[in-house]
Amino acid sequence: MKRARKLSGEVQIVLDEYHRDDVTAITMMIIPVERIKRFEDQWRQLQRDIKYSLLKDYPAAKRSDYLTSGGLPEIHAVEIYKCCGYYRREDTLDYQSLNKDWLARAVAIIANSRVTILSKSWDKSLTDWNVDYLGLPSETFAKGIKYKKMRNKMDRLFRSNYVWLLNHMISYIEEYFLFNKLYGTLLCDDHDDGRGFSLMKTFDIARDHSGTKHNLPAPRFASSNDHPLLQAVDVASYIFGTLFHAQKKDIYPPDDILQWAVTLRPFLDEKRMPPIERDWWKSTARLFELLLAHSGGPSDYRKRIESTLPDFLKMILQQGEHTVLRLDNEGLHYGIEMYRPPSEDGDLSATILAFQDKPEKPNP
Repeated sequence: MKRARKLSGEVQIVLDEYHRDDVTAITMMIIPVERIKRFEDQWRQLQRDIKYSLLKDYPAAKRSDYLTSGGLPEIHAVEIYKCCGYYRREDTLDYQSLNKDWLARAVAIIANSRVTILSKSWDKSLTDWNVDYLGLPSETFAKGIKYKKMRNKMDRLFRSNYVWLLNHMISYIEEYFLFNKLYGTLLCDDHDDGRGFSLMKTFDIARDHSGTKHNLPAPRFASSNDHPLLQAVDVASYIFGTLFHAQKKDIYPPDDILQWAVTLRPFLDEKRMPPIERDWWKSTARLFELLLAHSGGPSDYRKRIESTLPDFLKMILQQGEHTVLRLDNEGLHYGIEMYRPPSEDGDLSATILAFQDKPEKPNP
């Protein structure tokens, strides 16, 4: 089995999330920029092969204006695996096997591209612990503002598993970049709770402060429909997310999902690099910026917050845990003393091996 080569230089990172019940997982794929064209050529050929079968044998696809007018089908793992959307037929079970063959081909393309994969899970109980330990914004630093919708938006973002995990993964990838002397960009599949990350000043401030290109620029968000790499990470995210969910629920995952995970396992990078002190500061700065700058409020109030925000973020990056903030109707005030957000990683490699070695499937 081919393994991912040690990366160096410029790379593209793509990210997608999986959410089911109380389990949220994020999967990232890292690919050197020089391999992208070959990958995309292979991926689009798979899309063309799928389209041929869809328009020939799948009634729902024949009714799709997008497909019949020349568009290529999005390789969306959950729809293909569960036979939804234009991947659905009702007259035979044979097509279900064909659908899974398409996913197997997608997994093979990912493996042949020798990407590096990072995948972590986040349980709702971790978010609940953070909320209990730190308190909701509306009950702590933001309780002094009168704008109820703004306080509610802050609380919702603070309760978002995706926000906590994405922030954690960005920290992880920046450590990974620094350790491996990488640089590049991060492209994420569309997600409402994540869009504030794409507008953050923290990324540029941290890069200027560190003087290194190994800090990420702000991530971009886009639809996976036109991005083969986002479709590929969607496939990987569905596979690994299903395993995380099975682990959480103490059930056995579907055999084909497990086999695809085994195929991709050599490309997982799960080295545990301890977080450096400054990383806690950047993680905290990103979280506060998301809450402060992207929770709405009257335009004149937002302008007052945004005018103060850069200096506040610089203080966090320089002073770290010695900085606190207070929000009232006049704007943002800050001084000394702060917290460290906890973190948690899912051990996916051990999960794959545990399922692989089980002699019998337990009862669901």
